[in-house]
Amino acid sequence: MTCPACAAERHRASYLGRFRFDDLEYEYRECRTCGSLFADPMPDAGLLERLYSPSYLTDHYESDLAGETAIPELGTELEEVARLLARERPGARLLDIGCGAGRFLRVARSMGLEGEGFEPQRATATQAASAAGVAVHGGELTSLVGPYEIIHLADVLEHHPRPLDLLLPARNLLAPGGILLLRGPIENQPNLFQQALRAQRLLRRPFQKARSHAAPHHVVLFTLRGWHALATRAHLSIREERVYEVFWPVPHRFTPRPTWFLKAASRWLSASRLGRRLSLGNRVVSLLQPVPAASG
Repeated sequence: MTCPACAAERHRASYLGRFRFDDLEYEYRECRTCGSLFADPMPDAGLLERLYSPSYLTDHYESDLAGETAIPELGTELEEVARLLARERPGARLLDIGCGAGRFLRVARSMGLEGEGFEPQRATATQAASAAGVAVHGGELTSLVGPYEIIHLADVLEHHPRPLDLLLPARNLLAPGGILLLRGPIENQPNLFQQALRAQRLLRRPFQKARSHAAPHHVVLFTLRGWHALATRAHLSIREERVYEVFWPVPHRFTPRPTWFLKAASRWLSASRLGRRLSLGNRVVSLLQPVPAASG
């Protein structure tokens, strides 16, 4: 396998160890070039279809992310991104790839943008259209008719076994001078909490068997370097970017547990001047624009 982020061929076993989901036993490999992690083997098309069936939309988006109850920072991020895009391209035609239950589309529409959504499974797209109240396309991304002045992907790339195969057709749907907004987790980007987790897992790994019932929803765990490498491979240049740390995977609400205090300290360090200089964090928001393919 090659790294889905940077396409490097050299990789090694990671600190996360092995997992099992149904009949699939897999591990996360660490790319020796960009440091991103990726599932090996990747889930096949049949398993992916099961993982992202309409029930996933109901269970994951409607009950959790639609209200941003688990990760309150994402609600703030969503609002800020929608305002940014509305300022950049007032009244623009927008495509939200992986639109879920459509909260971003609803907010974008309230700010004057003409939004449409996309979900690869047609049944999920139908359910998402009903939830969002706007057109949501299903099937193949290459079947859509552009151009779009804005393309938005939030918390999508980490789910795709071949994220470049998603970014390239998305880029091709952009109008001349269009912009692409990517946001999502960079789960293997160094920060205090991630490094503590890494040390703990490395110490325990020789004594652990494969952990069961761990669905490979996130098949790529990016570093910022891997995120940038993927953008470069898709012939996209970064115009603006923000790296920061959210409370996830620790519950946001205070609990008197060591992990909560460690995460709070990690977020403080990531938000400090030193942390910003070192790009500490676990989440990134990138505003990109196409560059000629020959220069990529």
